Amino acid sequence: DALEAWLWEQPEDVICCIGHSQFFKAMLKLDFKFDNCDVWQVRLDRNDGKDEKKDGEAEDESNTSPYPNLPPQWTGLKRLFQIVPETEAESSS
Repeated sequence: DALEAWLWEQPEDVICCIGHSQFFKAMLKLDFKFDNCDVWQVRLDRNDGKDEKKDGEAEDESNTSPYPNLPPQWTGLKRLFQIVPETEAESSS
């Protein structure tokens, strides 16, 4: 709650948050934790995910999430980058 309140106060549209995977797991109500060095994207939605759409306007893809427990104010969770350990990378080549 304190992080969300702080984020609302910031004038920037894009903010990078770095932290421990257990924190993000709890905050986003996930049933898994992020891997080390992962880069994820998520949007904090002031409308709690209930964007007002005009007639004929396309639905925002960020509101359809494969993460059913994601709190409604957080939308569009997706992994942007994942470190692949050398042993896994070598075996797949």
